[in-house]
Amino acid sequence: MSRGGGARGRVAAGDVLAIGASASLIHLAIFLTVISFFHISLETYSNKGDGASYKHMAAALLGERGAMDEYDTRVFPGYPMLIAITHLITRLSFSASALAVAFIGAGAAAALSAVVFEDRRIGWAVGLALPHAWINMSLAMSEAPVLALMMLGLLLARRNQPAAGGIVFGLSILTRPVAAFALIGLLLEQFARGRLHRGLLTAICAVLVFVVGMFVVRPITGGMFHGVSVYVNSPRAYGGQIFTWPLHSIWWMTLHGHVGWWRWIYIVAHVAACIGGCIILSRRNSPTDLLAFTWLALNTLFILCIGLGPGAWGFNHFPRFMIPALPALAYAWRRFLPASPWLYIPLVAVLFYIGVVGVRYCS
Repeated sequence: MSRGGGARGRVAAGDVLAIGASASLIHLAIFLTVISFFHISLETYSNKGDGASYKHMAAALLGERGAMDEYDTRVFPGYPMLIAITHLITRLSFSASALAVAFIGAGAAAALSAVVFEDRRIGWAVGLALPHAWINMSLAMSEAPVLALMMLGLLLARRNQPAAGGIVFGLSILTRPVAAFALIGLLLEQFARGRLHRGLLTAICAVLVFVVGMFVVRPITGGMFHGVSVYVNSPRAYGGQIFTWPLHSIWWMTLHGHVGWWRWIYIVAHVAACIGGCIILSRRNSPTDLLAFTWLALNTLFILCIGLGPGAWGFNHFPRFMIPALPALAYAWRRFLPASPWLYIPLVAVLFYIGVVGVRYCS
């Protein structure tokens, strides 16, 4: 148990294992429930969301390019690389490998969040508190692996292994470029601690890994940043409107989107939580507060600037885009988090149902 029940301090190994195992098992349970009760095949399940594109790129990385099309090139190669490596090592199918990486990543992200911030409340919150995390981390999506890589990068860099942390951070940015927000926060934190040279070494290693990774896969993706162009212009993605001025998507959907009240409240509550977290962190001045504030503020501003596109992305997907900054958000609100994981039991019952329904009807 961490010191003081829920207070900050070194988190015991037993707590770390419990957090990680619980987070992984809930996503495995959602998967098993959906495929069993709704008679969905493993292949169909793993194709939900962006899963098919990630699997197609993973196969292409291993020389099997037949299934990959132009739209698949939009996804970043970090998660497909992990799928390909898992496939090679375990000989599991691409579908099973994709889900294994996601489920293990979810557990690792929660456990490492507790270790990095030295507070088991944050680990439990990352693993259990956000409804959309229950959905997205139960699918073959990149949210879980990118968060796991980010937290591992932070752990290594803050424990005097800046080069190793930078390599891991580079892999996380290859998975989702928004991981760079945590890296910027780390750089400022290291500067505040008088360790700017370590922060710069981490950042340089991360940039090198990202650039080399994008260069290596360019024959598959069509160019180092061709996928970004596909994201911006494809009618299946943002349809030419990937960014706009802050809060535009929220205001437009509020005034013109004919959104149901419960849906509107749900989305705006997430917006308020992020902005409120930024305000709380801005009033503190420790190096860790600076790390979390920079990370959360940049990620929140990024989401608020996302355009509507054909799917009203900047509004409908706000909770999903919060996930890469979830540890920083939990750190901001840590005083209000349950000290005991047992207090999550009523919430878990509700969120498990939401997770199953959300995954079932995800296309």
